[in-house]
Amino acid sequence: MRLDELSRGELADLVMEYLLLGQLIDRSGMPHAISAFGRDGMAEVAIEEWMGASPIYTQRMQRALGFEGDSVETIFKGMQFDIGAPPQFMDFRYALHSHDAGEFWLDHCGALMDVEPLGDDYVVAMCHTIEDPTFDATALATNPKAQVRPIHRPPRTPADQHPHCRWTVIIDESYPDVPF
Repeated sequence: MRLDELSRGELADLVMEYLLLGQLIDRSGMPHAISAFGRDGMAEVAIEEWMGASPIYTQRMQRALGFEGDSVETIFKGMQFDIGAPPQFMDFRYALHSHDAGEFWLDHCGALMDVEPLGDDYVVAMCHTIEDPTFDATALATNPKAQVRPIHRPPRTPADQHPHCRWTVIIDESYPDVPF
């Protein structure tokens, strides 16, 4: 069967499966990176992979799906199709405040569930070291004056804290240009 033969509903279901498959393929490589390069080396690989790919696939996806723009809303639409945020693995929620401001949070983060048993060093590597530059890279693909900053993030205190993390997205012309 060809993709152009599928209904809109069938395509929506297929996209969800493709997103999950892409995440699982990527995640299956991380233990190999850890064994070869250690936790810090794995974090470097993850950052370079995401920052190298996200600006390309984000813009290509926006063109293909017809939602190009420079707003926080456009950033959030893109995040809903981001390979690093599959709905079956992550439960992203969004609040749009204006063209230039919004928040997102994860009511559930499968990646956090994977690394919490490994200890706080792995949680910090993922939720701080990796996410800080990569969330910015994803937002910058839409607007070079966008910044993504944490409101709170793991390690969770208390241990059952919900949402798992919360972030702001702000577009401000006074923000310096990012050098990549």
